[in-house]
Amino acid sequence: MEVRLESHALVFPNGAKIAVGGSLIRLVHAFLERPYTIIRRDELMDRVWPGEPHDRRRKHSLDQAISHLNLVSRDVGMLSLITHAHGIGHSWTPTEDHD
Repeated sequence: MEVRLESHALVFPNGAKIAVGGSLIRLVHAFLERPYTIIRRDELMDRVWPGEPHDRRRKHSLDQAISHLNLVSRDVGMLSLITHAHGIGHSWTPTEDHD
C-alpha cells in the first residue's frame, strides 16, 4: 500500500485509490513503517494525534480508525489484518485477498 500525503489518498497494490482523512493517513503511515510489528497503543495515538491526551475519547477514536482501515481494505479486495495484542497494542500484516 502506498500513502499519498499530498492528496490524502491510499493506493492499494491492485491500483485502487481511496481518499481518506489525515488521521487515517497518519495511522497507515505508522503501520507501513513497521509492518508485522506490535506497536503500542500509546505510540499509535501519539503518531495519529500528536500532543493530544490519551483519554478515553482518543482510545475510542483509535479503535474506530483501525476498524475503518480494515473496512476500506476489504472494499478494494485486500485484507488488512490489524491484530490486537491485548494490553500491548496492534500489528498490521497486509495481504492480498485471493478469494
